[in-house]
Amino acid sequence: MLSYQHAYHAGNFADVHKHLLLSRVLAYLNLKPAGWTCYETHAGDGMYDLASVEALKTGEAEAGIKRLLNESARDLTLPEVMQTYVDIVRAQLDQQRYPGSPGIALGLAREQDAQVLCELHPAAFAALHGWASSARRHSGARISVHQRDGFEGVAALSPPAGGRGVVLIDPSYEIKADYETIPLWTAALLQRWRGAVVMQWYPILAKAGHAEILATMKAALPPTTGVRLTVEWSATGSAGMRGDRTPGMSGSGMVITNAPWTLADELAGIKDWLNEHLSIVQRIEVSP
Repeated sequence: MLSYQHAYHAGNFADVHKHLLLSRVLAYLNLKPAGWTCYETHAGDGMYDLASVEALKTGEAEAGIKRLLNESARDLTLPEVMQTYVDIVRAQLDQQRYPGSPGIALGLAREQDAQVLCELHPAAFAALHGWASSARRHSGARISVHQRDGFEGVAALSPPAGGRGVVLIDPSYEIKADYETIPLWTAALLQRWRGAVVMQWYPILAKAGHAEILATMKAALPPTTGVRLTVEWSATGSAGMRGDRTPGMSGSGMVITNAPWTLADELAGIKDWLNEHLSIVQRIEVSP
């Protein structure tokens, strides 16, 4: 159950999708001086080497983050909502590294902000622990790491003092029951922490029956008093950002519960740019 290694997929189009959204949510929280805490159930390595054997074997970053940076270098009209994410990533890509979601959050964290990172995979946790230790030494970052089941860990360690924060749920879905258990877990979390911004990533697969699985998962999510935003990116073929390097995966999705109220309009504003420059079709659904 712990066979997945994200090093093979770091910087792919799904990473661009989820990390752009994470950067926008945290940027919104930064509009107020009060601190936030970013929790992750499946934090991964923290930072990835794009010159590693694993990354080079798949080459997914070439059709993902590297294509985006190439387009942003050629096009002086990069949408403003993408700029913070691009700046964080570009600073690392000069050294052939790509920041995982902990690195994206660190790029937006202020002195008063914190990260609580759970990772069960032994190798990924070792890398995450090393990355976090380095971040604490060099910048005084408030990062705690935990080698434990992420759902159990985040439930036990939240809500944060002050009540402001984000929960990123980013499993590999090797455990197929995650599609059924995540809505139940989210409901229990929101009962204790009503204001949590919960970000649940999911793959969009081409196999038969997967659309029905996703529809059932979304229908089972608990009601919310805030905005629930679903954002899906789909590639338009082998010429698209995804390329042909992720067989079976046709898109990337994210459900954001208690989403910032401005986010849907921000994302609608980049729809045409994504299609023109990255061959990405973006679908947005907003429910109260």
